[in-house]
Amino acid sequence: MGFEMQPRPGEPPSAKLPRPVESSEKAHLDITCLDRQMNLRMTVEVLLYWVVGAAYLHLGPEEFTITNAMYYITVTITTVGYGDITVKTTAGKVFTMVWIVLGLVVIFPILAEVGDRVLRLLERLAGRSTSRIPSVRTRGVLGVSLMLSPFLAGSLFFVAFEFRGESDKGEWKLIDCFYFSLVTVTSVGYGDLGFTHGDTCRRFLVVFILSSVVLVTAGIKSLINISSELHAEAKEHRLLDSFDFELLKSMAMEGRHVGGVAKTDYILTMLRLMELVDEEKVALYGNMFDSYDKDGSGVLDDADVALMEAEHTARVETAKRLSSNYCHHNFERPEGAGSPPNREPVERAIDLSAVWANEQDQEGAAPDYGADAGCFISCADAACNDDGAEDARLVKLS
Repeated sequence: MGFEMQPRPGEPPSAKLPRPVESSEKAHLDITCLDRQMNLRMTVEVLLYWVVGAAYLHLGPEEFTITNAMYYITVTITTVGYGDITVKTTAGKVFTMVWIVLGLVVIFPILAEVGDRVLRLLERLAGRSTSRIPSVRTRGVLGVSLMLSPFLAGSLFFVAFEFRGESDKGEWKLIDCFYFSLVTVTSVGYGDLGFTHGDTCRRFLVVFILSSVVLVTAGIKSLINISSELHAEAKEHRLLDSFDFELLKSMAMEGRHVGGVAKTDYILTMLRLMELVDEEKVALYGNMFDSYDKDGSGVLDDADVALMEAEHTARVETAKRLSSNYCHHNFERPEGAGSPPNREPVERAIDLSAVWANEQDQEGAAPDYGADAGCFISCADAACNDDGAEDARLVKLS
């Protein structure tokens, strides 16, 4: 069907609405801009959380070293909590309680979001290498690899620095290196082993724990997604195997298409049976469609567009006319010399002007209503002179 709006009065015949492709490109640019703003906001929040927390622990009553302060913040927000370094003062304990709550509410979701983005990036790279969507096996291997890689990296580090080392809690055996790495990446953190190379290990753990949380979160999510997809596929097979004519009859009774089952009704019903449809969204968009379907035909066509344009033009013209009337005719001085002008009609004029301005914003540009289209009264600029004559300065809302 043709879906082109007719030009508005005063516009050249060639003036048309933007093509859907142009609107899609603009929407894509808007989403990209929002993503960049979100990335910047998350980066700033994470940096502020660590810098402010470490600064307080270093300069405050606890007097931690910079390394220990960063280490303490890291094991706190990731819930590893070895317990080898703790605060001693009341102020430090109050600060820790506040910082734990703030971290769980603000920072931990950011780490989970980073893990989700890492997973999507790796899945895209895996898809490019095979020129198709990664298989369940490929994504399963990816998920397991994401969980094993930090565990193996941590184990190798502790073998290199702590194996057979004499720490404050005894000697590290080979199994202790793997044990300590696992309880760290899973954020269990018993804290039953001490460090021989304290500062070196804590600097490593600041980076290691954060990266482990991101990678393990991504790996777990990958495996959960695979499990959900396999469950959905099994459910779909059962649904298709049990499909019968009674289901078609119920579709015909519930559908909007007269004389049978429309393709859209069939697809929507199958998606509902698979529990892939948000019923609230369906109702929302259905109501939006009905509000646009002016003639009730069930199809958005040129007639609906013409009716919508007529309603829009009528609203704008009414707001413009009433606002103009208030601009020029409703500045009445109450009884008594020197009294201020009556503000009620002015305020109503401002409200009507706001309606006109809102219509401008929705359309992207003001319709061509003539030279005086933008003349509306400004309440702040309206005044009456001493002899009672009107002295209203008109401004254009453009």
